[in-house]
Amino acid sequence: GSPMDTTLDITFRLYPEFWSISPIWDEIHTVTTVNGIYSAHLGGGVRGLPFPADAPSNSKAGRLAAQ
Repeated sequence: GSPMDTTLDITFRLYPEFWSISPIWDEIHTVTTVNGIYSAHLGGGVRGLPFPADAPSNSKAGRLAAQ
């Protein structure tokens, strides 16, 4: 399909391990896409929650999902 120019809500979720099913953090952003591209400042969404202290780092595998 063609890239979209639209506004939509995206939920970002951070999981402590790649195969985890329970997120340790989540946040909703309303983003505007231009040619299918968007940006979001995580930690500044609707709830504005900072990343948790036990968030995965470079030394620990984790997963960030956008839906």
